Amino acid sequence: MASLIKQSYDRNELLRALSLALDLAERQPLNHATRTAYVALQIGRTMELAESDIEDIYVSAYLHEIGATVPACDLNTGGTVWLDYAGTGKQLMSKMPFSERAGDYVLYHQQTRIDLGADCSEHTPLGAQIVKLADYLDRSFDHNVFYYDQRADLWQWAKQQRKPCFNQDVINAFLSTSSREKFWLDFISNDIELILRDIQPSLKVQLTQKEIEQVADVFAEIIDSKSPYTYNHSHGVADIAGRLAPLVFENEHEIFQMRIAALLHDIGKLAVPKEVLDKNGPLNPREFAQIRSHPYYTKVILGRVRGFEQIKEWAGNHHETIDGNGYPEHRRELTRPERLMAIADVFQALTENRPYREPMSVDQAIDIMTKMAADNKLCGECLYLVKQVI
Repeated sequence: MASLIKQSYDRNELLRALSLALDLAERQPLNHATRTAYVALQIGRTMELAESDIEDIYVSAYLHEIGATVPACDLNTGGTVWLDYAGTGKQLMSKMPFSERAGDYVLYHQQTRIDLGADCSEHTPLGAQIVKLADYLDRSFDHNVFYYDQRADLWQWAKQQRKPCFNQDVINAFLSTSSREKFWLDFISNDIELILRDIQPSLKVQLTQKEIEQVADVFAEIIDSKSPYTYNHSHGVADIAGRLAPLVFENEHEIFQMRIAALLHDIGKLAVPKEVLDKNGPLNPREFAQIRSHPYYTKVILGRVRGFEQIKEWAGNHHETIDGNGYPEHRRELTRPERLMAIADVFQALTENRPYREPMSVDQAIDIMTKMAADNKLCGECLYLVKQVI
């Protein structure tokens, strides 16, 4: 077998991809995390913070909502739950190749919330305060109203929040940077991502394949935690794909890509409402359309990272079928890895519990998949391989 290709991946591109997934999961307007990162970056630079600290602020701004992706946290029940939500975010951040300080900013940014009713400006890190202020600005801003008609109210709010929530230096930096028309024109621009690319921290350290796998493991956990019926689905698909890959691939790089595609194949499900995923009964046409949209979003998210070109296709085509009646693209020509991903996904789904049925045995699943292969829904050759590894 050929040796592993030493490929690295752009950390900024990965952050943008992950932030889109989080925006979709939290029903935020698209580019919420991007605008939060833009504002936080401008405040940090105005304060002339060290570039290393600015990088950590920038990373945590992009990922500040990561803890809210765990359904156990009900964000409407009071202040203490906000800390659980932030603590979950810190825990998830610790499993990924980002600094401990960035994780702390995710943890503590919620302590600047007014509803905690405490003077948190003295013990909350400045980076966390900056992220929270940036987050608040985007949540409060009405994008249907011209910025000029809103900024005075936002400035007034900021001046009133020097205590208990924000250090005066943070407020002053926000007032200074937002006094420029360009700040607001950038903030409301549809090209905010392109604007941010010109001023973003260099983040020179690229991510290795091992680090990409760490991130993929965390987001597989996030994806699967959205429903009690899929608590191990992504890792289960990755396990099957991992056993299949050495049988069909000639080098370790493709095996790596197959595992990442398997871990992230359902990342688009973060865009699907939980009540649709967990519905105990037939889906209506609208709900079915929501379910069928998730491979589309998988491709949109993964397509933001250079080097993920094959990963995107292998992950995003797992519901396409050989007869052309799959979704969402109704493809007929599927590559071998795409066929393998589809069959690993079907097997894992059939042997898992669902709100409308109990999990099937391996033999029951194979019987159903054999019929699907006969109907040209699944690849018979790939089904044969699955039988060899389960």
